[in-house]
Amino acid sequence: MPHAEFSGRQISLQTQEEVAYQALKELIVHQALPIGEFLSQRMLAARVGVAVITLRASLRRLEQNGLIENVPKWGVRIPAVTVDNIRDRYYLREVLEVAALGRFHGAISPLRAARLRELALACDIVMGVTSEMINIFARAHTELHRFIAECADSKLLLESLDCLLLKGFMFRNAAYVWSQNWVNSPDHHTRLVETLLDRDIAEATIALRAHIQEGMRGELAMLASQHSAGMAEESRAGTLV
Repeated sequence: MPHAEFSGRQISLQTQEEVAYQALKELIVHQALPIGEFLSQRMLAARVGVAVITLRASLRRLEQNGLIENVPKWGVRIPAVTVDNIRDRYYLREVLEVAALGRFHGAISPLRAARLRELALACDIVMGVTSEMINIFARAHTELHRFIAECADSKLLLESLDCLLLKGFMFRNAAYVWSQNWVNSPDHHTRLVETLLDRDIAEATIALRAHIQEGMRGELAMLASQHSAGMAEESRAGTLV
């Protein structure tokens, strides 16, 4: 009987950890927590409604996935976005997705091909640049690219891509790239998927690389714009002083 009670408590604790992990991931991905600042564990625990001891287990998972960093004697913080880590993450994403494409290209089942087309359409039918539409597109876009990896039937490849997608990839892409370009290319993802399903692997690879690199250029432009805005704000503040 004691063993059964312990097992029950363990299951409950794991469930709370998962709830805390998912809640914190959403806060980070949607930029609801400050970047680069050390965060109080008590504040985070209260924010997601769990005990601090439960929160710490969730923080370890977040650190493993690169969503936060733990600085000894200082605490945890969300790493600042830099040119180098944007380039690194997109490089790894390109490697993984192109590898997935090479593994399933020419041998994809009709059911999976239909699913890819369905997911592409789900991206392309989203219209408008409100916060709600950006979130909807980000989710649809994540699901599309995750399924591209899933078609490779490699658990390790999929897990590796998941770690990258968790880092706000698709939300930032939606907020700073898709929201600027959707009017000019309303069927972009549908055309991309048709190219991926075509028999020409070279053309499919070029199209997938171009799609991913466009996202990288958009994020780099966003970062440069934010830096310029920050410099201008500092200049105005200095003038007022």
